[in-house]
Amino acid sequence: MSAVGQLLENIGHDMRTIASDELEMGRTALVDRFEAIILRIAVTLLAVIVGLVGFGMLCVTAVFALHGLIASLWLRMLIMSIVYIVVGGIAASIVSRRITRSDGDIQHQIDEAHDTVNAIKRGLAK
Repeated sequence: MSAVGQLLENIGHDMRTIASDELEMGRTALVDRFEAIILRIAVTLLAVIVGLVGFGMLCVTAVFALHGLIASLWLRMLIMSIVYIVVGGIAASIVSRRITRSDGDIQHQIDEAHDTVNAIKRGLAK
């Protein structure tokens, strides 16, 4: 085999190695990013659940504390249920905004990986 042929073979081998390494690095970066986002979402949801349970317990306590002001138990329960629903809705809205804000980061990572794969394919096709 001639020196030029050997050189071209080595270049082709190096291109395949670089391409596979680039794909592996992109995959690893995506997996790491997904894990970080999933962890952040899980911690946020856990905090919201614990907060809402605690707030629910405070609402029950408030029902008993309002006995001196409002004699009717059903009215006290209704008032505190409405308060609980409003606060829970606000908390759900805040969490959903945080989660949807994270989706842009995921899409950016996916687009970068897609661009990398396409560039490697074009490079290997030449």
